[in-house]
Amino acid sequence: MLLIICAPMLALGVVDFVLSPSEWVYALAIVAGALGLIGYNFTVRLVIDEVHVTLRRYGRVVWTVPKNGTEVTDGLAGDLPFIPAVILRRDGKKVGYVLKGWFDDGALAELRRTLAR
Repeated sequence: MLLIICAPMLALGVVDFVLSPSEWVYALAIVAGALGLIGYNFTVRLVIDEVHVTLRRYGRVVWTVPKNGTEVTDGLAGDLPFIPAVILRRDGKKVGYVLKGWFDDGALAELRRTLAR
């Protein structure tokens, strides 16, 4: 899915640079946007250790929650909540989410099993 969105953006940036090199700033912005989108999704890591579940992006911690007492539900997430996600809640409050498109079904099933204990 990511390739379907980003490949045309990258191609448009390269073609724009070739056809009008004087406007290289716009071509660079398009290419940088596509690479940023790829990096945003490609660097997502879900770390499950003995005590915590942590989501990392670009090597930095986005959120971390203790495994004990955290509930998992299906729902929608994002800035405008329309993307299918696994929502993590603690004490009735949303503490994090994992978009279903970021990981395969096996990883999401492992997350559910880990937090169900």
